Amino acid sequence: MEDRALLQNIRRTPKPSLPVLIISKLVAIALPVAQLVIGVLYLEACPRQPLIPIYLLVSGVFALVLVLLSCLPCTQEEENGGGAISTLCTTWNSLITLFLFCWFIAGNVWVYSIYEPNYDPHTPSHCAKTLYLFAFWTITLVYIIIGLIITAGCCVMSERFGMKRGELATLIKAWNPAGLFRVCSTEENFTMNFRIRAAREEDCRDIQRMIMELAVYEKMADQVKISHEELQRDGFGPNPFYQCLIAEVPEELKSDEGHTTVGYALYFYTYSTWKGRSIYMEDLYVMPAPDHPRAR
Repeated sequence: MEDRALLQNIRRTPKPSLPVLIISKLVAIALPVAQLVIGVLYLEACPRQPLIPIYLLVSGVFALVLVLLSCLPCTQEEENGGGAISTLCTTWNSLITLFLFCWFIAGNVWVYSIYEPNYDPHTPSHCAKTLYLFAFWTITLVYIIIGLIITAGCCVMSERFGMKRGELATLIKAWNPAGLFRVCSTEENFTMNFRIRAAREEDCRDIQRMIMELAVYEKMADQVKISHEELQRDGFGPNPFYQCLIAEVPEELKSDEGHTTVGYALYFYTYSTWKGRSIYMEDLYVMPAPDHPRAR
């Protein structure tokens, strides 16, 4: 009960609802069916590269098999680890996926190597326009989707690990041996110097205060349940659940309320049987400098 307040943001991947699952399967089936139809209709319509319609046919068949296998109960993840049938289904899925990957590479060679073919059906070395453009864009679409996924992933990582809340989003620009950091706002032209140190038990009131300030900024103040007593117990007891770093400014830059603590980074260790120990950062929060107009 006590550590739930600190670990509440670790969520398991939710299982999709039945309508979402059905729609996703129908979408997954649509492309293989289209590949089969185009491959059959234009089976002999590309003398320039006769393997293109075969590529579509084989891709469609194996992709349909893969989708159908994914619907079988034996491929669903089971808490008890499954049995021999589950292992067999997983093996088949892996082999088909590997084959489709290799077949996709071969399709790249066959399609892109003749770009752009002659579409005139009266020439001996032509390729049907519908067939070729369908194969070309289905392959190209894969690369577009991969690019979008990578771009979205980079944006999420950037959003997660810094520069995400206006003047609260900051970038550490320089460091000197005295432990002094200079932080520059990503939106406004000001800098702030502060020191980084490990949090102490007496910092828990400031940590709780900044947690609340961050929640107010995100309009989620009603969801904050943690108290500074719980922070003390869970972070500085005999078995601490989390670690914390504190950012503090010099005494002459303290706020009107007398606070020199302007930021914190709260993190804790997680453990994976595959990857071992790793660090999960729960919050990274730095206030504007007290002498900055937005801080008043």
